[in-house]
Amino acid sequence: MGMSTFATLPIELLQRIATFLPCPSAFCLVQVSHYLREACNDPLVYKGIIENGNGRGILPVRSWPQHLSIDAPVDIWAQYALADYLVLKEVEKGEWGMRSFESDWLPILMATNHPIIADIPLTALELNCLTEDDYVAALPQTVEENIRYRFHIGFCSTISIMHKVCADLEQIPSTALAGYAPLSPLLYYMGDYPIYYGPLGPFFFEILRRRRENTLNNPNIGIFDDQPAGSLWIPPPSFRTVPITKLLDLDQLVPFPLETPSMVSFRTSHVDKMVNKQFLEDSEWVGYYGYEVHGWEGMEDTDVRIDPPMTDIKLQVVKCEPDNMIIAGTGQDPCGLFTLDGHISRHDGCVHIIKKYAAGFSWKWGGWMSPFGIVGVWGQPEDDHLSDGPIWLWKKEWGDADFYTSVVPKES
Repeated sequence: MGMSTFATLPIELLQRIATFLPCPSAFCLVQVSHYLREACNDPLVYKGIIENGNGRGILPVRSWPQHLSIDAPVDIWAQYALADYLVLKEVEKGEWGMRSFESDWLPILMATNHPIIADIPLTALELNCLTEDDYVAALPQTVEENIRYRFHIGFCSTISIMHKVCADLEQIPSTALAGYAPLSPLLYYMGDYPIYYGPLGPFFFEILRRRRENTLNNPNIGIFDDQPAGSLWIPPPSFRTVPITKLLDLDQLVPFPLETPSMVSFRTSHVDKMVNKQFLEDSEWVGYYGYEVHGWEGMEDTDVRIDPPMTDIKLQVVKCEPDNMIIAGTGQDPCGLFTLDGHISRHDGCVHIIKKYAAGFSWKWGGWMSPFGIVGVWGQPEDDHLSDGPIWLWKKEWGDADFYTSVVPKES
C-alpha cells in the first residue's frame, strides 16, 4: 500500500492502526502530513498505544493511567504514552539499580499505579541493603539533583512496599532496618536542607514485620511492659486508601521529555493541597514512632523499638503566615497526653514541632509533610540534627484495616 493510499484511509482505521505502534513511531507518523496528524494525534490513539503495550502486544490490555480522563489534552496523553514506552525499555534491560531512580518519570508512573510496580524488585528499593560507600558513590554531585534523587528513592520504595506487602511480607528480613543508622546523616540532611524521607520505607517494613510476628509493644522492644503484644495495633495506610493522584498536582507536572519541564517540583507538588487549614484540621491523625537502639546493652545493633501508637491527634492552624502554617495540637500515647506546637512550611512542607507531655518533658520533631503523611525524626529539643528514631503520622481514615487483616493475623 503506497503512502498516497494509506493517507486516504478512514480516520477511524488510521487511529486503530496507530494504536499498535510504539510511541516514538506514532510521533513520527503524525509528522508525515496534516491529515495523519489530524487523524492520529489524538488521546484515543495514545490511550490505545498504552493499552496495547507500546508496540509489544502485551496482554491483557492495560488500563492505565486510570486517573486521566480521555478529555485531557492530547499532549498529556502523549507524555504518558512516551513515559510508558521508556519504562518498558527499562524493564526489558532487567537492570534495576540506584541510577534507575534519577528518572523524572518513574515516581509519576508509580504514583499513578503503573504496572511497572510489579516489575521492580524490592531489593532495588531497600536502602538498608546499601553500605554508606555504595550510597555516596551513587549520589548525584549537585545539591539539587541529590535532593531530587533521594526523594525519588523514598517515594518509590514506599509505593512499592504498599503494593507488594501482601505477596512479599514473608520475605521481609528479620532485621529490616539493617544499615539504617550509618545512613541516617545521608538520608536526613544535605547541607542545610533536611531530607526526612529516608526512614519511611524501612520503618514501614518494620511496623508490618513486628505486627506479623506479634512483637509490637513487646517489652523486649518497646518500653511498656504492661501492654499486651500487638494490643494497640493501628493499620497503616495502603495504596488503596492514600489518594496519591488527588494530592499530587499532576496537572502542573511535566515529568517526561516533551516540551519544557514544569517549574513545579514533584517533591513539593502536593504541598498546597496538604499544608492548609482544611486538610490539617478536618480529621484525626495517628501514627508510630521508633527508637534507634545502637549501643544499648542487651540489644542488637539492628534492633529498633516501636512503642504503642500515638492516637487522637488533633491539629489546629493557629495562624497562616506567608511562609508557614503555625500549628498547635493535642494527642495521646502510653506516656500520657501531649501537646504539639510548631510550624509547617507552605513552600516545601518541612515540619518543625515540639511535642510536650503533661508530665513536663519534651521532644523535638523534624520532618516533612509527604504525600503519605508527616514523616520525620525526633530527638532532644536542643539537638540540631535529630537522630533518636523515625516518626510517621497519617490521617486515621487512611488506615486500611481490611487490607492489613489479610497481611497479618487478627488478635486472638
